[in-house]
Amino acid sequence: VIVAALAGLAVDGDSRRPSALARTFGLGLVAALVAGLIYLPWYLFVETHGGYAALVRHHRSYLGGAASWLPHWKQQLAQVVALSGGITGGAVAWAGAWIAAGVGVHGWRAFFPRSAWDGARFRVGLLFGAAALATIPDLAWWVGLAWSGWLLADRRPTWRVLGAWWIVFSAMTPFYHPYARLWLPLHAAGWIMLAGGVVTFGPFPGSAFEVADFSILTRKKVLIQGAVTLVCLFLAQAHWGQTAPRAFAISDVFEPTDGFRVLASELVTTSPFAAHPEESLHVLGRRALAFELAIQGRARFRLLAAEDWLTSVPMGAREWALVDGAQIGGGTTDGARWKPIDRLWRRVETWDVALDPVTRLDVNPESPYEHYPADPVAAVLFLPRSQPIPKRTLPGPRP
Repeated sequence: VIVAALAGLAVDGDSRRPSALARTFGLGLVAALVAGLIYLPWYLFVETHGGYAALVRHHRSYLGGAASWLPHWKQQLAQVVALSGGITGGAVAWAGAWIAAGVGVHGWRAFFPRSAWDGARFRVGLLFGAAALATIPDLAWWVGLAWSGWLLADRRPTWRVLGAWWIVFSAMTPFYHPYARLWLPLHAAGWIMLAGGVVTFGPFPGSAFEVADFSILTRKKVLIQGAVTLVCLFLAQAHWGQTAPRAFAISDVFEPTDGFRVLASELVTTSPFAAHPEESLHVLGRRALAFELAIQGRARFRLLAAEDWLTSVPMGAREWALVDGAQIGGGTTDGARWKPIDRLWRRVETWDVALDPVTRLDVNPESPYEHYPADPVAAVLFLPRSQPIPKRTLPGPRP
């Protein structure tokens, strides 16, 4: 918002009037104070549970320098491709949006245009857009690259906010470790720009081609904008080179994701640990695993920050460990990071936990380039080697 306001001072003389300045920056200050008050409870909670400075240090560890920006950016665009739904997903998304917009404006008359020109615009936009989004799954980002500069220089504040939104997030996001969720605000800005394209060029009243007048294409600004858009569309295809990522299968979205729920249930009912739920359980795993264990409410567990504790702290006589393979070893049950644990701990039981597509990208950011199905992640229950494995005794009824 600040970037959009400062851009307004440069491109809109009315924005530099004292009353406009007071309104823009005064209301902006009020908005910042309201946002701070809304955030304050979370700040206080973190401050009393480890300290906000510790949280900032933790997040700083995920930041890279200038050298990491380009690799992170490319990896994040690959994740956009992976989650796009592929050719089918892109074509269906555009066709659905285009038809819904036409019906929303014209009703069912959109399928029965009043003139041959309106019908041609409807069909060409439908087919061209579906083909573009099907073959360029990250189209939203490239449209943003082509249009954001023009939006930031527009006299309309809402357009400047959209342009600043895209530019600021495009500049900042790749500095952070590639997590698919971090790209969502930027992806949303790109989709809003695509929606603007639908309104600008679609078969609607007031659009650029409402009448068959192609003189608009001879204007210098339009020619420059068109050339920039074509260059961006070319780069969208060319920048991958010979290592283009692939989209995950749509069926991956519908795979079961209750692995942690099943694990937590079996841990306290049928595993060897079930006979001694009062003993300490040290968990090295994702927050989703801790959540399911907390919901069960039958295991006394402590969440570990790293595997170092499992190999550096003396083990007591009544301790167990549950290790999520996504935290070490890339999800497998072997590798160099498992060996120090295996020297001190005995494997008691193993569960296979399927990964949803977003978590798969978190665990293995290179998975968009892998042309084989994802293996489930192993979760392993450990007991110190100095202790015998207890018999599988079903627990009695809860009091």
